[in-house]
Amino acid sequence: MLLTRQHSRHLTTAHRRALGLKLRKRGWSSPRIAARLQVAVGTVHRDLANFSKLKSWAFPARSVGKDGKSRPALRPAVIAKTRSETQHVLAALRTVPAEALPRKLLDVKRVERLARVYQAEQRAQRVRGDVRQGHATLLLGDMRERGTEIADASVDLLFTDLPYAEADLPLWSDLSRLAARVLKSHGMLIAYSGAMFLPEVLRRLGEGLQFWWLGSVVLVQGYHALVTARHIWHDAKPLLFYVRAGFRPAAWISDTVVSQKPEKEHHAWQQNLATAQYYIERLTKPGAVVCDPFLGGGTTGVAALHGGRQFIGIEADRVAFAGAHARLVGLSTTGRGGGR
Repeated sequence: MLLTRQHSRHLTTAHRRALGLKLRKRGWSSPRIAARLQVAVGTVHRDLANFSKLKSWAFPARSVGKDGKSRPALRPAVIAKTRSETQHVLAALRTVPAEALPRKLLDVKRVERLARVYQAEQRAQRVRGDVRQGHATLLLGDMRERGTEIADASVDLLFTDLPYAEADLPLWSDLSRLAARVLKSHGMLIAYSGAMFLPEVLRRLGEGLQFWWLGSVVLVQGYHALVTARHIWHDAKPLLFYVRAGFRPAAWISDTVVSQKPEKEHHAWQQNLATAQYYIERLTKPGAVVCDPFLGGGTTGVAALHGGRQFIGIEADRVAFAGAHARLVGLSTTGRGGGR
């Protein structure tokens, strides 16, 4: 026995947490630890959450309850503050096995996100390759290779979002070459961009295209990003407009769009649907071809198919490709449906 019940009343917070961890390593369940330390079970959960970065071996696969019986200890502890959150958690847990979840304290959003990732990975295992259905063509692979399959001067609008890291800067040159070849004479490339390496991005895009304009997507209040390397609150992101030589504008567009609340249900880098919808509707007509060589979660495809356009998407990541396919399959033949 590590301590008497009388002594447990006088433990400091640090000692209580350390003792709770030691008991958990011995295989004790949270209720049993709580009973020994004379605290609430929720207190034990919060204490153990402080050790969530420990290796998995720090927590046994089975635990012993107050009744002395051994049970699997793989189930996570989830905090749900309302009846609605409880319903969301239960719905998410029905789609993912307990062993696929980390053994630590989780909140509702974390559980739902893990459930979506698990479902996406399961879908990815069933992916056999490209999808050509109705008005949608989804190509699985690297855009530098699969992009060669898109016919010359066949795309009305190329709307996309590349990775922003420094290591990914060469992709902007690849995108410029692809767009210069596949865009129609009246076509346009519109791309989200980070601001950190913007001068190099602009230089690389200019290798095959002409600069047309610099726009901006204003992030909704309360959802800015922090750029620690520059000590900047990032409240807007650049939107780059590039065209082929000889381009002549046919429609008026705004260079600034106010984003709605972030949508990350389908991809970690998912952009807001409304922005893609605005430019697709303003710059193309029904039946036009819209292309996104970095498909991601498929948001550009949703906007294009919902508006009655044809869509070509390319994605190298099999999990993202499977998720985008699942999202677009209902729109590819009907051209109807919601954005989420």
